[in-house]
Amino acid sequence: MAMMFKFTNVLWCLVSLQALCEGSRLSLTATPDFLTKDITRTLTLRCSLSDTVSPANGTDGNVKYVTSMLVTRNSNNERVAVIDDRSGAKAETDLDSLTVKGDVAHSDPWTTSLPERAYLEMTWTHPGYNQSGGYTCEINAVDLQGHTVVFVSSAEIGLVTATDQDMLDELVRLDSEDQAMKAKLAALEASIATLQPPHAEEGVVKCGDSGSWNRNGNGRYIYKDIRFRKPYLTAPPMVSLAVNTLDAHRNSNLRIHAAVLNVSKQGFRVQCETWDDSHVYEMSMRWTSVVA
Repeated sequence: MAMMFKFTNVLWCLVSLQALCEGSRLSLTATPDFLTKDITRTLTLRCSLSDTVSPANGTDGNVKYVTSMLVTRNSNNERVAVIDDRSGAKAETDLDSLTVKGDVAHSDPWTTSLPERAYLEMTWTHPGYNQSGGYTCEINAVDLQGHTVVFVSSAEIGLVTATDQDMLDELVRLDSEDQAMKAKLAALEASIATLQPPHAEEGVVKCGDSGSWNRNGNGRYIYKDIRFRKPYLTAPPMVSLAVNTLDAHRNSNLRIHAAVLNVSKQGFRVQCETWDDSHVYEMSMRWTSVVA
């Protein structure tokens, strides 16, 4: 396969300062360096101007400040992105897939030690045929003597058709991403669960008059089944009972018993019981369930 990406660099020094040409340097890079049709997910093109020597006693070869940066595409000079010293970076085409960021603020060599003086970065999602072709970055700057300096660099981004191996590699990558996303989702759900208040419910169960309960020898009992409003997720909860109301015959001994049976994640059973000559006119129990 022929190399599908190439750079050509041209520096136009509109003043005859050899030190200036040697000082500031334009860089235009693309990631990746060519597009694979229906495979490449993002394309990033970055144009920047950097210092190459430190300022000393006014003899610095770097520019004083950058006024503007412009990236165009193909021979018709379609404007892609722009930034200047009065407004922020913005896209001028591919608005549905292109994001742009940049900065020309790091411009005074006497107030900053940053080696990069200005940059303009463009990122496309799902690039294709329309994003292939030639790109040119033009940077306008001013040197220490107040003269205008123009830097220009060009790049060619090619487009190739995906091979069977490319498609197979893409399927493997997508499957790996899917598994990683599922793992992140599970971890997120677990984290959310720890942030939520513990699942707790309460209620009252009425056992009624013991005269209508089931008989077992000299005893009488009744079962009441309770379903939780929302099932517990991981394990059956702990359920506790307390007497809520009790009305019994005053001329007989008071004998009552209540128990929690068959606790599951969905609900439980309450048994109310009395025996011998005891008689209960009304008996209700307050129950509470909490995460075990």
